[in-house]
Amino acid sequence: NLKNECGICCILVWLIDGLSVAFDKNMSASNRSFELDERSYLREKVIATYERLWQGQQLNGREWTELFYLKVNAGWLQAHIAGLQPDAVVAATPIFRQLFGECLARFGTEHEPPTRGHALE
Repeated sequence: NLKNECGICCILVWLIDGLSVAFDKNMSASNRSFELDERSYLREKVIATYERLWQGQQLNGREWTELFYLKVNAGWLQAHIAGLQPDAVVAATPIFRQLFGECLARFGTEHEPPTRGHALE
């Protein structure tokens, strides 16, 4: 009986390890392309909003509010900013300032705790 239990444990460890490797590969692939597995036609709303912002499109008040209701996708932001050339970083200064200002505006107690948390991220 103990032998069977050890065999089952080994199989479970092997399966979990295999799933973890597959998950890591899928996550690294999806982090590069920012797509949701086989549902590549679907974009996270937060990423679509980030893209609009970085393209220089102005967000209205409702769109800013919705953005801060959503969980921050720090991976996308970090990858995007890290991929910018120095002159693009300088050119994006107004976007950085606007985003920072909008974050600061949501620190007040009149905003829900999740909104404040997302602004802090």
